[in-house]
Order: sequence, then C-alpha cells, then structure tokens
Amino acid sequence: MNTIIYPSQLSGTIVSAPSKSITQRALIMASFLSTKTIINNPLVSLDTTTTIEELKKIGIKFTFKNNKIIVERPNEFKISDYTIECNASATTLRMLLVLFSNLNEDFVFTGTKKLLQRIKDIDFLALGLRINNDYNFITVKKQTEESLIDITHTSQSISAFIISKCFHNGSFTLYFKNELDPYIIMTLKLLNQFGFSYELLYIDEKYQLNVKRIKKINKVKINVEGDYTLSSNFLVASTFDEIEIKNLMYDSIQYDKIITDTLIAAGIKVTFYPDFIIVHKSDSKPINVDISKCPDLAFAYVSLALRTNGKSTITNLQRLIDKESNRLKSIDEILSILNVEHSIIDDTLIINSTGFIEGGVTIDSFDDHRVIFMITSIASIINKEIKILNSDAINKSYPNFFDDFAKVGGKFKHEDIGIQE
Repeated sequence: MNTIIYPSQLSGTIVSAPSKSITQRALIMASFLSTKTIINNPLVSLDTTTTIEELKKIGIKFTFKNNKIIVERPNEFKISDYTIECNASATTLRMLLVLFSNLNEDFVFTGTKKLLQRIKDIDFLALGLRINNDYNFITVKKQTEESLIDITHTSQSISAFIISKCFHNGSFTLYFKNELDPYIIMTLKLLNQFGFSYELLYIDEKYQLNVKRIKKINKVKINVEGDYTLSSNFLVASTFDEIEIKNLMYDSIQYDKIITDTLIAAGIKVTFYPDFIIVHKSDSKPINVDISKCPDLAFAYVSLALRTNGKSTITNLQRLIDKESNRLKSIDEILSILNVEHSIIDDTLIINSTGFIEGGVTIDSFDDHRVIFMITSIASIINKEIKILNSDAINKSYPNFFDDFAKVGGKFKHEDIGIQE
C-alpha cells in the first residue's frame, strides 16, 4: 500500500494506542509466571499476534474478550510445534529464543531475512546460549552462563533471561557490567504484578540485581497503559491547535515519557493529567537530545527539529543502525529528499531547519513503521503532498494509525481508496 499525505492542520483528541512493549512482556510473563492472567487494553498488532501464535505452540491458551486477552497456562507445557515463526518481530524472537531454549527442548527459530540478519550471537553468549544463524533458521546450544553480564547490546534477551530465572528459580541474583537499560527496568516493574520484588545495587564497580519471589499469584490482572513511543509523533505534531492524547499516564513505567521533557525544554506547553496529556500550540526552539536510552524516539525528535527554525542536534545514533531499517541511513536519505540541510558527524545528527518543508516528493518507508509516523507528523509544515511507499508497515505496531491521524485532522489518500479526512 502507498499513501499520499496532504498538508493538514493537526489538532484534536485521540486515545493512545496501547503500549507494545508492555503488551509483549505481559503476554510472555503470563505464559510462564501465572496460571491465569487478564490483560486489559492490550495492543493487537502484527508483532503481538505473532507472539501469541508462537506461545500457543507450548500449550498456552489465549481468549479474546471485550478488549481483554485472557491467558491460561497449563500445569505442564505441551509442545505442538518446534519451529517458531517470528515474522518481523525482534522482541518475539529474542525473548522466546531465551525462554524456549531454557525449556531444554530443541526449537528452531525463523522469521524474515531482515530480522534474522539483526540477531547476533553476542547478545546471548553471556546468558549461556550460543546461536547458529544461517539467516534462514536459528538453532541454539546451551553453555555455561557468565557470572558478569554485559548488556551493551539488546535488552530484550536480558529481559527474557530474567523472566526465565523467575520461572525456574523464583529468587536469584545477577551481576551486570553496566547500568540496566530502561526496558529492563520496565520488565522488572511489571514483574511486581506477578509477585516479584527487585533490588538494584552498585557494589564493587558492578551492578547487582536481586530478585525475590514475594508470593505466588495464580490470577493476575494487568492494565496496559498507552504507548508514549507510538504517541510521540502526535505529541510533536501540534502546530495549529492543541492535541490531547488519552491513556498516557503521568506515572508511566515507560522511559520514553522523557519526550515530554524535551517538548518542555523546546518551549512547548504541555499540560499533564493523571491519565492524559495536552500539548498546546507553541513556537518551539531547536533541540539538543541524547537518544542512547530512547532510540525509538529518534524519528519523533527529527520531526520536532523540522518544525523549529534553527540548528538541532541528536546524539548517540549508534543504536539506530540495527533496527527495522538502518534508521540512521533512512533518516539521512529522507532529510536529503526533503531538501533539509543536515549533516552526520560521528554519531551526531545536526539539522538546520527553516520550520517548513516544501514537499512534493516520494519517500520509501523502508518497511519501517516509524518512518511513516514521522512523515505524517510533519503534515502541518509541508506545502505540497508527500507520497509514502509501503505504508502498510504500520501493521507491525499500530494498525489503526491512519484512523487516529484522521481524528486529528490529517488528510491522506491510500492510492486505491481516496482522500480521507
């Protein structure tokens, strides 16, 4: 599918899409740590349904009812298929690879070629797993776990390792060379709802994580809050009037809430309520941000930089390379097509923007959902339409995205349907 984005004045009210990261972790924890779990307001997308279908292969039962998913775990896992199809979901692959391999069975993991190319042996070695990846299938061999874990790379495998330890050991201690990633902290906070507590210490130049089972909970209820990352491009889009986004929690467990701090630093007025946010029409100043802990906000920050008049910098870009696309390369190509003055020096992106985009161009999504979100978020500063190729990449995380875009005044046309507004 290709979509044409027309100049639009964006304002209005939407309900945030549920958090993908929380939904994925809730589904996986429910399958290992509780007899029955009710997940309220889950995100239903290509990635989350992929996780569900593969968890069914070890006997987990899922029932969809009234915007809920009821997850039921049998007393013993019953494996019906040893081939785990992960499609394009890195979270599904990395987390299930760790959890399923620790069931002492021989599983084979597969997915899109682009996904398999992103999976590195180094992400699993410290966890006692050596992978064989021929970019068609991945197999795993167990080995001795390292006593001190390096988490320089993906946090998803570490999160799964912690969940696996909870399942097999209950209480345990792990040691890390470096500070825990925000997504690992999210995992630990969700574990509280399954009866686990955690303590994080810094002793003798290493991080010590103590996890303890406080009580066994057979029935768990989880409410999935709105997704700050998926909402980020709406948060930066308010140039005509205010945009209100419901179900974004003030006390969120998501690190990407930090985007609201960036908006405020840029001179944009933000009003917080317990369960929604209003971003008001404001003149914004150039931004200077570090994305080392929030790489998924990169496109939203680029969009924010484009609506300002002046020089913005975005630093620590290295984590953009190994995503759904090479996002550093994608951003560079998109800014060139949009005729925006910019440069990349080492791991810093410098954007010199006038606050307006001429448009009248075609941009490839690179099969990356976040490219699409960014292009739509600049609809209010473009003079001419922009065509996005392969815009159905939104299904990975946000199938109803264009419905919400229309609710805030976004004008677009899917080439075989007609103008939507």
